[in-house]
Amino acid sequence: MFQVFMPKFTDIGQHVPGSDPYFDKDVRMAEMAASLVTLGIGAVTSSLSGSPVPSVVSVVCVIGLICLYESALRAPGNPNAKPV
Repeated sequence: MFQVFMPKFTDIGQHVPGSDPYFDKDVRMAEMAASLVTLGIGAVTSSLSGSPVPSVVSVVCVIGLICLYESALRAPGNPNAKPV
């Protein structure tokens, strides 16, 4: 679900932190939306299968992807990079 809601890593990599507060806000809103959908799918799958594994996997994936996107968002971007 992160692929649907989130911008590409190349877009985030070209962003200079602090230059556009709306970009940061949009990325964080997309993180929340993708996280909720991913956790919801994990919860539904867990309830249908009777196993807690899908919920645990979705939580681990959400934590990992949020850390990845946040680190990319906070990394200094290359303002001279060409759009991909």
